Amino acid sequence: METIQQFKSFCGKIFNTIEECIRYEDISKQVNNILNAIENSDKYDEDCQFSNGKGFVQHPRGTKDILEKEIVRLSNEWFNNKEPFTQFSYYLRRCIDDSSMSCLNKLSYKLMCIDELEREYGQPYYCVNPSQVKGGRLN
Repeated sequence: METIQQFKSFCGKIFNTIEECIRYEDISKQVNNILNAIENSDKYDEDCQFSNGKGFVQHPRGTKDILEKEIVRLSNEWFNNKEPFTQFSYYLRRCIDDSSMSCLNKLSYKLMCIDELEREYGQPYYCVNPSQVKGGRLN
């Protein structure tokens, strides 16, 4: 028999090394700070109407660019590739989706819900099909 030691992050995710767990928690805190710095669209979705196409949240100009840069920076920190990511792309989105980084996934999903006019919709479908949205600006 052999003893196995694992480490549990604050959100319950299990890691084999303490360094990996600390890195995960640090990136999670950075993601939370980013999300707290922009308008919280979750407050408009208590009854799931926002997710189902009721209105949009208008963000200040540059919000989408900031999110893209932060996702790239944090992804480079987490994945530690030989060739770092330089921009948010389909490939980076897939890497995030396939990883265990739920916090990066949340940030990436939020970015996918913001259109070129900095309007955030409840899901990416409405970002691509704004004519299907029922209602206007929520903030």
